Amino acid sequence: MLSDRVRRYLVSTPILISLFFTIYILKDTHQHNPTANANTKGPEAVMENVIAIQMNSSGHIQSKLHTPKMVRYPGENRVTILQPRLEIYNATGKPWQIVAKQGEATETADKIELWQEVRIKQPNNLYQNSTTLLTERLSIFPNDKIAKTSQAVTVQQPGITMQARGLNANIGSGHIELLSNVEGQYETGE
Repeated sequence: MLSDRVRRYLVSTPILISLFFTIYILKDTHQHNPTANANTKGPEAVMENVIAIQMNSSGHIQSKLHTPKMVRYPGENRVTILQPRLEIYNATGKPWQIVAKQGEATETADKIELWQEVRIKQPNNLYQNSTTLLTERLSIFPNDKIAKTSQAVTVQQPGITMQARGLNANIGSGHIELLSNVEGQYETGE
């Protein structure tokens, strides 16, 4: 029969070895992963109920960003955006409205990446009805008024639905280019 002391030793030794091995692996992983180190410190800044307005050199509104929450982590030159809603203005004064569930923007806001249920609404004008574009990922360059994606896109106008792969949109001119695999359906009023 083994004494209680020996029995405790035999049970606790494998547990202690496992604990030390786990600590060693976690410590080694964090030393070789700078992003993990930056994010384990938590956010550097959290902004809630944000409305950011960007003006052009003439003092007119160029774009607006609405979001319930923006987060910036140390050592990163970008911010994470929850449920972003963008308005990007063009010469007509009617903004394109762009919404998504998630997003990231560079600190200078020269590039915004959106993903998950991205919806773009181009307002109607003298030449066409309003257009709604749906995709899962979109890159926006607000200063150039350009939006791009290589993902699947659905385009909707009254009576027309089109599917395509890839999109280049010039928000300034209102021109939308579908890149490939374009298919459409036209619904008659009959």
